[in-house]
Amino acid sequence: MNPAQIIEKAKSLGVSLHLTEKQSIGFKGEVKSINEVMPLLQAHKAELILWLEFYELYAYVAIKSDWVDADTQQWRKDLAEQPELTMECLRALKHSWDRGGYGCLTQADWLSGETYFKTERSLSNSATNFSQMSN
Repeated sequence: MNPAQIIEKAKSLGVSLHLTEKQSIGFKGEVKSINEVMPLLQAHKAELILWLEFYELYAYVAIKSDWVDADTQQWRKDLAEQPELTMECLRALKHSWDRGGYGCLTQADWLSGETYFKTERSLSNSATNFSQMSN
């Protein structure tokens, strides 16, 4: 099962899933239903955390951006195909909205939070590789 299917299965059993402050999976529901879905949650924990973060970010940005169902389908497809890039895009869009940029991205949005550190390492490695090539 993929993460979206697991989340839907949990919903169908009356179990609601959410991302906790400690970047873990939180859940509410009847004990019997939780016990039924728990093996799936444990087996796919990392993927589910990514999808739960996606849903949280997407809900925030989609409302502000007036996205429609077709947008939702495309973003979910993008998440399945390119999870890291998709999450970086959503984080940058959220940062833009938080700073009052209304979804118009600047370099600061791309270099915010976790994205900044990934990009900084990537730029540092690129600079090192470039300087080695020019010697």
